[in-house]
Amino acid sequence: MSRHDHVYAIFQALKVAFIKEADVLALFPGGLGTLDEAMEVLTLVQTGKCAPIPLVLVDEPGGIYWSHWKRYVEKELAARGYISRDDFSLFDLAQSVEDAVAIIGRFYRRYHGLRMVGERLVMRLTSTPLEENVAKWREAFVDILKPCGESFLSQALPEGADEPDLAHLPRLVMDFNRRHYGRLRQLIDAVNAGQRNPPRPIITWYLVRSLAIRVTLTAIGRRGCERAPEKHSGMQETRCRPGPVPRSSLPEFLKSVAPAWNRSGTRHRLPSGLAGEAVEKAPAR
Repeated sequence: MSRHDHVYAIFQALKVAFIKEADVLALFPGGLGTLDEAMEVLTLVQTGKCAPIPLVLVDEPGGIYWSHWKRYVEKELAARGYISRDDFSLFDLAQSVEDAVAIIGRFYRRYHGLRMVGERLVMRLTSTPLEENVAKWREAFVDILKPCGESFLSQALPEGADEPDLAHLPRLVMDFNRRHYGRLRQLIDAVNAGQRNPPRPIITWYLVRSLAIRVTLTAIGRRGCERAPEKHSGMQETRCRPGPVPRSSLPEFLKSVAPAWNRSGTRHRLPSGLAGEAVEKAPAR
């Protein structure tokens, strides 16, 4: 086992690890584990337990796996009032790997990330929007602000001193009510609209059981895979192995590990030796 291998004896610990560090999640048709992972991430994002990320449900061209799943959620959950219609903004459906890459690129056009600073949500941006756009967002998304709350552009706050590499990024600060996370994702989409020059990240991949592929976008040189393995006993171990992939080769990479859509009889199989593997990414240095 190399120093980059990570072993998880408890599958729940594995899921916590990849959700904690992932910036993108791409899921392909699979079994119960795939559906479990999709619903767990949706629940965490919907309740604000993890930051919004692109959750892309990728099907083969003309496939109906995820569209049927979405129809079930619409009919049995949204129609009964168990979830909000806005929650459908928390994920995207794609009919090809190229569509998935485009969705991921749009998500990170201007949006960089967010954190809570005291009682305020601070959204980092890669470029400064026009004040007139900020005013439009304030009016269109007033429903996600606290009573008498406000939103405004700002530079890095003093509380962000623990992130010196991000100090140069402009911020959108808002009194978020911590309830409407589907609408928060719609605000992120609005912030990204019209931004045509996204940054050039590196993508680190996650392959976790079945056909679920986790794709993590990170800034160049900011993160690595150096976390020490965590040991448990009494359950089957899952070995994890990192594999950085340049963004330019993402479509080819995903096609190489995604279901073999063009080979009869192998649609739901992984390439030999990849089943049950995953990657955990270390925190920013």
